[in-house]
Amino acid sequence: MSTEDSLARLLIARLSESDTFSAVRDRLRKRSTLWLLGNSLAALASRSAGAVEQWGIVVLIARTTTPATVGVYGLASAVVMPVFGLFGMDLRALLATDYDGRHRATEYMAVRLTTALLAMVCVLVGAVLLGHSPTFLLVVALVALRKVFEGLSDILYAVMQKYERMDLTARSAAVKALVSLGVAGLLLLVTRSLVWALGALVLTSLGILFLYDTRLVKSVESTPVWRAEVVRRRGLVRQAMPLGLVTALIALQTTVPRYFLAVYHGDAVVGHLTALSHFLIAGTIVNGAFQQSAGPRLAKYFTMRQRDRFIAAVIALCCGSAVLGVAGVCFAVLFGPAILSLVYGRAYVEFADVLPWFMVAGIGSYVLASVSTALTVVRQLRVQAVAAMCSVVVCGAVSWAFIPSNGAMGAAAAVVAASAANVLFSSAALVREFARCDRVSVEVRDHH
Repeated sequence: MSTEDSLARLLIARLSESDTFSAVRDRLRKRSTLWLLGNSLAALASRSAGAVEQWGIVVLIARTTTPATVGVYGLASAVVMPVFGLFGMDLRALLATDYDGRHRATEYMAVRLTTALLAMVCVLVGAVLLGHSPTFLLVVALVALRKVFEGLSDILYAVMQKYERMDLTARSAAVKALVSLGVAGLLLLVTRSLVWALGALVLTSLGILFLYDTRLVKSVESTPVWRAEVVRRRGLVRQAMPLGLVTALIALQTTVPRYFLAVYHGDAVVGHLTALSHFLIAGTIVNGAFQQSAGPRLAKYFTMRQRDRFIAAVIALCCGSAVLGVAGVCFAVLFGPAILSLVYGRAYVEFADVLPWFMVAGIGSYVLASVSTALTVVRQLRVQAVAAMCSVVVCGAVSWAFIPSNGAMGAAAAVVAASAANVLFSSAALVREFARCDRVSVEVRDHH
């Protein structure tokens, strides 16, 4: 080995032993705009990978089976999602914005494991009592079991998000998407069986959870997340319950129209509706990436009483979400039939006129995500549950009035009405919170 090589290796070793690299990273973090932009791009990559997986599975089912099979999958998801939303309690949002560290990550994991198992039991009992066929029950069981493992990974993602390491979640989501789509696509092509494909997806989620995600989270959290933990403070569950109710009610905004369509128009129309609704994912991944990245920073602004920065960031998020939704509507109007034919096949172009209305609902959905992020940061959780309850009532009423005679178009009208009701109520609550902050600031200033 030459003298130059020896000196180079010695220099690299000294740099690695020093805090040079850590200092560079800390300097970047102080440049909050640059760090937030980079973290947002990583969050966008993470959500994009998750959306590609979720949407890709629907596309694979549509391409290899029939609209009725897509309808079975969509109806099974409609049974599972509200229940898991209720029991899941959106713990990821609470953990990622827990700036003061009120609860340990092990407490969140203990709660998630317990509630996920309870949710699966409730789903299976409910499906049996409703008298569905054995095949449908098996599909429901597989979708629910996969949600259990995904819920545990979600807590690990929240730990990474709290430390603003969205690059780690992006790596995990990309690996999971590639493996899941590869395995599901292979089995669907060979067997044409939804059950076999879902079984493979369950095993994939389990393997990635323990073989990959658990290793990634160790780079940011020294305490073993899987350590046995007793939640000593009931405040975590009590605080999170309204968010669980909100998540379940928002899921019902999507699932209630599917129930009505299944009763009045059959599984095939449910399949078409399921395919159309997944176009909202394209905007959701972009919008959600900025919500996830901005959440911890909003929590910091609010906790440190940087009111002006907090309000400016919330307004910017809401405006960006609205612009994104309008762009989605324009895209659906201009290219809807062509995209439906390209993605799902010509059989799905029949309902192309409904797609723009789903994208209109997306405007409200995207803005609501920004408003809900702010309300979660300020811990205004119960008001979100009230808003979501009102939106579900609106959705049910519109579905009952219009779906029997108008089919998919009536379902779109129900989703639009529910989304508008939710965002209006939640925005009013956020404005009241801003006004309260103004009053508190004035009182403190007058006191001094």
